[in-house]
Amino acid sequence: MKDLIPYYFSFSSFSSVAHRYKLLNQVTSLVDLEKKISPILRSEEISKIQTAAKILKLETEKRGVQVIDFYHASYPALLKQIDKPPILLFCKGNLDLLQYDLVSVVGTRKPTPISTLATSLLPEMLTKSNNLGIVSGVAMGIDRTVMLAALEANIPTIGVIGTGMEKEYPYQNRDLYTKLKSSSKGLLITEMRIGEAIGKWSFPRRNRIISGIAKLLILMEAPLKSGAMSSVAHALEQGREVMVFDDPELLYNEGGRKLLDDGAHRLTMADLKIAPDSFFHISEIIPKNYKEIPSLFSSLSQLENEGLFQNVGGGYYRKFSNYK
Repeated sequence: MKDLIPYYFSFSSFSSVAHRYKLLNQVTSLVDLEKKISPILRSEEISKIQTAAKILKLETEKRGVQVIDFYHASYPALLKQIDKPPILLFCKGNLDLLQYDLVSVVGTRKPTPISTLATSLLPEMLTKSNNLGIVSGVAMGIDRTVMLAALEANIPTIGVIGTGMEKEYPYQNRDLYTKLKSSSKGLLITEMRIGEAIGKWSFPRRNRIISGIAKLLILMEAPLKSGAMSSVAHALEQGREVMVFDDPELLYNEGGRKLLDDGAHRLTMADLKIAPDSFFHISEIIPKNYKEIPSLFSSLSQLENEGLFQNVGGGYYRKFSNYK
């Protein structure tokens, strides 16, 4: 029965008692924690959870998902410090990435082109730092951009999801999920068990992990009310450093500007240390004669194939130094 104990803590009956009575730091193993909690719960409730745990264990193992608990050697030290840390994490990928110094990157699902461009450049800047990894939430927009760029740059990339590991949400990011699962530098983690129903609370819970696992959170662009601002709120509560990208071209950054007014650290294109003349927007070269547009895109595609140009999203292209 001991091999079922970790799965008990994916159910709120066990985890909520552990947090309510502040038991996590009173013991040194999940087995000892279970011994403290079981006498508090009704025997009918325990029996019900034991039955569900057997099914959950089979489903988890069948999908090749690893389980680490609060006392496991791979559990992130920073995450232990937050209020009500997840007692159990379901993981798919390289667990060693949890020991890297991590930077969380968050932002709106509908970013302005300039923030998409800056986000795609972040990993290149961060590659200059050793033992550093990226964390984000596997959503569309900023999350997707930074994670794809990080994987392309071979930087450790951790995706924190707000569903069970059997789901790939949103479905538009299935290619990103595939890249994360197939890369030796990729890892998916979630507090949600397989088959657990998603509620309004699911993603705020995920956001506290995104912020809690890293020393620094970078907000690229966000309206005042958004999931990204939820992550920022958690970061501030957890005593994490917050940095905000700022640029005159940003359209949806009311949340970011408020943080800057409140004294948050500012990040600009200049800080990314990429020559500004190496980028251009497609609008700058669209010919007046619309009949020439197909030829233009054909030329851009050819230059990309030759490794001279790179489409970095949002209508922006990068020119490499070997382009004459």
